[in-house]
Amino acid sequence: MSHPLFEKHRVTLEGALDAIRTRAYWSAYSEMPSPNVYGESAADDGKRAFEAHLGRQFELGQPGRQGWLGGERSPPRVPRTLPAEDARRDPSPRRRARHRSA
Repeated sequence: MSHPLFEKHRVTLEGALDAIRTRAYWSAYSEMPSPNVYGESAADDGKRAFEAHLGRQFELGQPGRQGWLGGERSPPRVPRTLPAEDARRDPSPRRRARHRSA
């Protein structure tokens, strides 16, 4: 049995699922920043900020990083490498407690 919301938003859901399946870029909503909301230079500022990250690793400044993993490029020119963390070091108190009780 189908729910009315699935039918109402079928095109949007199918677009999202296709993007997941193909790993392509997709957005259901316009990504053009409104000058009324973000200021007159928002589009140019955003483009410059994005371009500043091209070809570089995205440093998050997290403790415990021991290198980088990955090398995928999706979308083109955007490196997808992730920080390699020390698996023995977990900064989360909840996770530490869970490991101790296991």
